[in-house]
Amino acid sequence: MITKALARGAALVAIAGCTTGTVPFVTDPSVTQLQRMKQASDNARTTGSRAPLRAMAAEQINCERRSDTLCEELYGYRASACAQLTNTGDAAQDAASRQCAVSDYERAIALLPDPPADRDRTKLLAGLADALKTMRSQPAPGTDAAALTQRFDDTVAKLQAQPDGKTYARYFRADEQAVRAMNGRVPPAEVRPALRNARSQLTPDAGASADLSKRMGTLANSIDNFSAAKGCP
Repeated sequence: MITKALARGAALVAIAGCTTGTVPFVTDPSVTQLQRMKQASDNARTTGSRAPLRAMAAEQINCERRSDTLCEELYGYRASACAQLTNTGDAAQDAASRQCAVSDYERAIALLPDPPADRDRTKLLAGLADALKTMRSQPAPGTDAAALTQRFDDTVAKLQAQPDGKTYARYFRADEQAVRAMNGRVPPAEVRPALRNARSQLTPDAGASADLSKRMGTLANSIDNFSAAKGCP
């Protein structure tokens, strides 16, 4: 994604140079911001530090165009940072981070160029589904649980409609069903069928990302271990 931003910055310089005969220093603040957030994201991933994530979450974004991917990338990076700051132990801050992740993923999706690249849309929808899943597990006081569930279901349905989103949809549906069954939120007679159905949706997909494949494997193991402990065939 950062290469797109650099290309945009270079184009601005080239255009300005054509009008004056020289190449002045031209900076698009949003391009610079995207570079900064990309570097912070890389730093957080390689060091494991949350400081870069907090810096990203504190970024103020003033970008609304849909003519290219710049704005949706900015919101996508901030959404990802917020999503990784939802378990700090500070209840108020964690709730704010959950809301930030949901809001920013929704904003990024709204700012996708028209037509959007399927890969970009799928990535953002998966991020939103994850953020909504986290929010549902720890809802803020006064949250409309039914409305939140509907938003989650709608997002998973959109993933299902994506050419490269079907495996994500299978994972989120399996996770939803398994968590309900293992947490006693279905009648006892429905626990085994629910777990069997959830487990059946976790078949490996060679085209899935390494992260998604790992998550599917982890969920499958959780279901298997729970079923074995409860004597479920």
